[in-house]
Amino acid sequence: MSESSLFGIVISLNDSLPTFTTSSRLSGYAAITAVQTARFDEAQITLEGCSRIIVEPTAPIAQTRGINAKHVFLKLAMPIDESEYPPSHIAEPGKTYNFAFNFVIPERLPLSSCSHRCAGPHVQQAHLHLPPSMGDGGFTPLYPTKFTRKIEYAIYAKVLQFRGADYKAGIVASDSKELRFIPATSEEPPIYIQPSDSDYSFIRTKNMKKGRFKGKLGEFTLSAEQPMPFQVSPISSTPATITVTLKVRFDPLDPSYEPPRVGKLTTKIKISTVFATRAFPDLPKRCPIGTAYDQERCGSLVIFPLLTMSINFSSLWAPYHSSDSGIEPAPPYPDETPQNIHLTQSTSQPGRGSHNAKILVPITLPSSKQWLPTFHCCLVSRFYTLEFSLAVQSPGNRGFSTWVLRLPVQVSSSILSRTVEVATGSAGEGGSIQSSPMSERPSEAFFRSRTLPGQADEEPPGYELIV
Repeated sequence: MSESSLFGIVISLNDSLPTFTTSSRLSGYAAITAVQTARFDEAQITLEGCSRIIVEPTAPIAQTRGINAKHVFLKLAMPIDESEYPPSHIAEPGKTYNFAFNFVIPERLPLSSCSHRCAGPHVQQAHLHLPPSMGDGGFTPLYPTKFTRKIEYAIYAKVLQFRGADYKAGIVASDSKELRFIPATSEEPPIYIQPSDSDYSFIRTKNMKKGRFKGKLGEFTLSAEQPMPFQVSPISSTPATITVTLKVRFDPLDPSYEPPRVGKLTTKIKISTVFATRAFPDLPKRCPIGTAYDQERCGSLVIFPLLTMSINFSSLWAPYHSSDSGIEPAPPYPDETPQNIHLTQSTSQPGRGSHNAKILVPITLPSSKQWLPTFHCCLVSRFYTLEFSLAVQSPGNRGFSTWVLRLPVQVSSSILSRTVEVATGSAGEGGSIQSSPMSERPSEAFFRSRTLPGQADEEPPGYELIV
């Protein structure tokens, strides 16, 4: 409740869900109580989405103050009929006036919400998706930084009085009710990776030697494709699980050479959050950490371990036999082969065999953590990377070498097939309805602020930079 010398405001929702999503209906009322007799020119009820960035200098030599950036990307206003106001717009002391509201969270933002320069249309399309609510909790960053980045959704209720000859609106009382929003997102196309991009690696090939100063054994290759996205649901405790197929291949220089010994496989997920005080012209793929203080773009990186497994050496490489028709695999060993390893073999060249195997790696995101869907908005981006480290030992060597793959992975949010049960708009009535998803982006008029004459030129969602 918000108290002032003139009015008190209480915002109530008919359906207090812990999390709202795309196409969710937000209905309720704002109860405005007059403390004393006062003029009541206008009640304003809005649904707003805002991103805030506060970056403080970390180096003692930086004498400048931190930079604050704010972007109001969503602002929906509830029209209020004149008949709902008290007579002559004079509120009686102790009397409560209820103003109903009804919002539907859109699937997309208007074009005016992303008005900055973009490197391509795909950047603006990404920025027009509503981002999820984001705070500072959840994970501990690898490199601590003095920053605050938040994405907030809230319903605001204000009482306005028009003053002076220019009829300027002044806020005499206000209150807000914060909401937690997770958008329903669909699977995005695979990320295009440039061959020169060092942030991701889908294949690693190295020559293996018999020893430090001895001859070569052959080539060992570890490869994988971009995995399917994790499907998380904020309204369910079911953990998100995917299976990633790692392909290992050994091409010996001589068929008599034994394949290398494969040891532990370690899997981690990197959680990258990039934020800026100026709008992103592109979609960041790298988290800028461990560098000099940059007032325009910073990052937070969290590395979270997921899985460590030992590979059964005797069952990974099945022996093969040479024949006139090529290399034929010997019968597998089902009693020794782990369930998550699938063995295959083929030939690379006539007369020279290549050892091939597939390692099926199940990966589960712990349900104890909050996994936000991958998103890119004007000031904040969140994306994920899976890192696989495979230890390999050459015959005759004591130490292990490590092959590392870094794969981009998407986290998407699919909430009941994008259909959410919400309460009916009438207070006190039970039951539920199902809101259908929006198949098209709403028109610009849907987002237009609807207020009294004289207030139509209120600033649209935009950017604000405070130094």
